[in-house]
This record gives sequence, structure tokens and C-alpha cells, in this order.
Amino acid sequence: QDLDLSKSFKLGDRSLYALAHGCRNLTKLNISGCTSFSNEGLEYLTKFCRKLKILNLCGCVKVATDCALQAIGQNYNMLHSLNLGWCDNIGDLGVTSLAYGCPDLRCLDMCGCVRITCINGRQTLHALKMRTDQLLHCIADDSAIALASGCLHLRSLSLYYCGNITDRAMYLLAHSRVKNKASI
Repeated sequence: QDLDLSKSFKLGDRSLYALAHGCRNLTKLNISGCTSFSNEGLEYLTKFCRKLKILNLCGCVKVATDCALQAIGQNYNMLHSLNLGWCDNIGDLGVTSLAYGCPDLRCLDMCGCVRITCINGRQTLHALKMRTDQLLHCIADDSAIALASGCLHLRSLSLYYCGNITDRAMYLLAHSRVKNKASI
């Protein structure tokens, strides 16, 4: 069950309610660029479409908040991939909710999520068990070092546009215990 509604600018809460009741077996949903539905609509959807493995919310600025991520963390325990690119209302609390609520999460794109200040709690990072990770614009040395020591399943790490990363973090990443490093 795969549904792509990206850039459906008039997609509102009523549409999400209909999806919640009519498409409970959805495994992949792309609603990137949709700006007319609310946080409540997304939270409602998470209660009924619980089989989602891939969710794209890129550019859903109004809707992607810490509250929405808490609902995702509570209801999407099979989620593998989540794109939150350019959702600048997301903070540390939301990321922590994902870390503990989505044990199978392997790909998390947070490009442009500027409210995330410090994803460096070893427990949070270890809970993510990430295989790919795009934390663009949002991490500094402490976060990169915690990734190196806490996420042993990490295979690919994109750090472009991370102006706060120094040689110290890069050295520690290169010499980390991360298994099967594909690219850093």
C-alpha cells in the first residue's frame, strides 16, 4: 500500500481522516509539501494507519512539530524511514520521542530542522540505531562524537552544511567503532 500525495496543497484534515479510515494498511505515505492540514490531522492519522514504514513529511512546516513526532513515536513502531526535511518546528523533544518509539527507524532526514539544538544524549542516539542519518544543519562536534560512539549500526552519515563540525569530530568519526562504514 503506497500513496503519494506530495504537493497536494489543498490536502486538509478531512482528507487525512478519510485516509485514516479507508487506508489502514498503508505502508508508504508521501505527503511532502502539503501545507493545509493541521497537527491534529496528522496525529489522528497515526492512530489508524499503524503499519506505515515510510513517511515523507518534507516541507510540512505547519504540521511537523514535537507533538506530531510524539504521536509518530507512540504509534509507528514499524517505521523505517522518516523525512522531516525543512520542518523547522521540530525540536529535541520530538527527536527523543522518535528514538524511543520507532525502534526500526533506519533513515531520518532532518535537513533544515534548525530548532534541534543537541542530539547528543548517548541513550537517544543508541536508541535510534541508525543505518543512514541526515542531520543537516543541526549538529556540532558533541553530537557527531556521540554518533560515533553510540550508533554502531551507522553506515552513512551526511554532515554537509554542518558548519559547527571540526577536525576533532571528523577524527573521532573516522576512528570510531562503527561497523561497516560506507561513507562519512
